[in-house]
Amino acid sequence: MTNGACLKQIDSAETRDSVIVMEDDGQIVHRFCTADEGAAMAAAIQDAGATCKVFTTPGIEAEMLITVSTLGKTVEDAKEDLRRAVAVRRVLDKHGVPSDPQIRNAVNAAVAELRLLDLRQAFSP
Repeated sequence: MTNGACLKQIDSAETRDSVIVMEDDGQIVHRFCTADEGAAMAAAIQDAGATCKVFTTPGIEAEMLITVSTLGKTVEDAKEDLRRAVAVRRVLDKHGVPSDPQIRNAVNAAVAELRLLDLRQAFSP
């Protein structure tokens, strides 16, 4: 039996067909929810200045799909990306960088460019 044959399509507004990856009390977690709940939570999280990622699998229970497809790896990759983003946010907060997204994006871009310069200098003759 193929993975696709194992998946049962469900036509219901209550289908938990989404996974949201977010920060919760300092931990990076994922939660299963409906698409509407995922969109509402993502909007609230982003309005609060934080980041998250939502994956939707229309009509298919995400909790089941996560075990039989690449969605599990995708969610783990998103968790790792969010861990890095939270670490960067904490460092910027620690050093008093204003929380304005444009300023923070500019600081992140500058740091990334400095890292590239350091790498180039390390490998130049």
